[in-house]
Amino acid sequence: MELSYIEFDERVDAQLALEKRARKGLRRRFDTQFQRSRLYHELHLEGVAVAQDDVERALKGKEGTDYCDGVLLDRVRCFDAAWRRMEEAPDAPLTMEVLKEYHTLLNGAEDEKCLRNSAGATEQYKHEVVDPEGIAASVEEALALVEKNSHTRHPIEAAIDLHFALIRAWPFDTWSAAIARLAANRVLLRNEIFPVIIAADLRQQYYQAMHYDHTRLRDLYIEALQSQLDLRERFFGAPRAAARA
Repeated sequence: MELSYIEFDERVDAQLALEKRARKGLRRRFDTQFQRSRLYHELHLEGVAVAQDDVERALKGKEGTDYCDGVLLDRVRCFDAAWRRMEEAPDAPLTMEVLKEYHTLLNGAEDEKCLRNSAGATEQYKHEVVDPEGIAASVEEALALVEKNSHTRHPIEAAIDLHFALIRAWPFDTWSAAIARLAANRVLLRNEIFPVIIAADLRQQYYQAMHYDHTRLRDLYIEALQSQLDLRERFFGAPRAAARA
């Protein structure tokens, strides 16, 4: 799938400028819908089956109807807290400590032994990963490369490279893929590109992309970014249509 970054950048810049001029109520409505959508899809990617109503109840602070339901609602809130933290300081350098902070938020509690010590990927992900002894070096190399290439590589490509590298490093026993997506989205936000959401119905393709080179992940990213830009243009109105009006 091809994407002209020049054309895409122009569309994004024009769209975000239009959104800044939109009514506050309209922006709030979009932000609310976007928040709920990202939680729904993020959790489904991680194998956590939630309904839209579950997301709604969690964000309203509702208690679970039973123990399992309470755990589910807490998980939604944990993912929301991690995403909000990612959005707070996109310009700050990405470090292993930042990734560990994301893990703490996603997990709902700090785990001093959070780094993976098993030989393979965990949860529903079954791709090849580095040995536990190589985790720290692999993560540091991936994070350093992002900073090194910040002025020479397009932010979308840098985000995909980081995502794929962290997936291969698989630093934590839990939520490594979710943390890779948070880190990649932080790169996008730093460069004034809206965050990417990989849809739940692409979950199998996402899992399979981990077994190959990064081009399959790139295709998923580009499809998701184009879909989200189209959605924003439908919601707020496309800049060119607004200009004609």
